[in-house]
Amino acid sequence: MIAIAYFKNVLIIVAKILMQRTIQVSDGVCSLVYLQGDVQTAVSMHIVLGNKIKSQIDEELLENWMTAYLDLLEMFKLWCVSNTIITKCSLKNIQQLNQASTTIYTVCASCQKPLLTEKCGWYCKKCQKITSLCSICHTPVKGIYVCCQGCAHGGHISHMKDWFKSNTQCPTGCGHECEWT
Repeated sequence: MIAIAYFKNVLIIVAKILMQRTIQVSDGVCSLVYLQGDVQTAVSMHIVLGNKIKSQIDEELLENWMTAYLDLLEMFKLWCVSNTIITKCSLKNIQQLNQASTTIYTVCASCQKPLLTEKCGWYCKKCQKITSLCSICHTPVKGIYVCCQGCAHGGHISHMKDWFKSNTQCPTGCGHECEWT
């Protein structure tokens, strides 16, 4: 939450600067910020100003700033902020990070036994419990299980798709604002 609040504050400051047109942002300003160890501000300036400063900053240098900041976000487990940065970045190499394959290792919620070796991923043989119930119909999901990475709730793809046509919050009532794309 602190990173998001900081990001919003930087956006407000940069927007004010642009409106006043008193400072010309250049490679030198961003480099100075980066050299002082503030990769967050350098990346924020790039995202906010986008095409206005793109021609002034070397693409390889910008990619280094982005990957350094994304590494910091990963270290602090700020996945949602990291996803926002990747989505807003204009560099193709950074945008492609969201297209990389993801492997999800599941464990039983009751006994924490990995379900990798199970023939069916919806039933745990150790504790004999159903592991993936649909958040809407409350029946086992035996096919593709769709879940929110923020709150980990999910269900049948058709049920979740129908739910998010008219809702933004998680169907379990946990209060999380899930994103459906």
